[in-house]
Amino acid sequence: MSHLARRSGISSGLMSDVMSGKVPASANFCAKIADGLGESREKLFRLAGILPTLPPKTEQTKEATTLFGSLDEALRHSMITTMKNLLGLRAQSRTASLDPGPIIDPQPPERDRVSQRLVEELSTMTPEDQQLVFDLMRRLRGSQDRGRDVATD
Repeated sequence: MSHLARRSGISSGLMSDVMSGKVPASANFCAKIADGLGESREKLFRLAGILPTLPPKTEQTKEATTLFGSLDEALRHSMITTMKNLLGLRAQSRTASLDPGPIIDPQPPERDRVSQRLVEELSTMTPEDQQLVFDLMRRLRGSQDRGRDVATD
């Protein structure tokens, strides 16, 4: 604890008082601890109750949307198909109306629509299936990046 106090620029006495509950953690205290730990200030503010906590799906949805947006058009379409298959859905399923077909060079409004489809699909999955989708998206992103490296050599 004293090592963290030194790294964060906080006195050992204050660190002890906050950790024992004698003094509440202020925003300034949390910011210094976050910096000392190399964590985001927002994360510590949420843990300390200074900011409201985010539901786990929000963090997962942010990650999924970021990963999904980084894939090329063909891989995004494949991911939607994969998610439907994970859910046991087929082309004529209840979500068929959400499927505009293959995505070709989406512009920002189209990308937003695709991202919304991804969020809708993910929200119906179990956390385990969501994790499978995230892992697959990371692998697809890695193979996409490797393909670009080969193409530019």
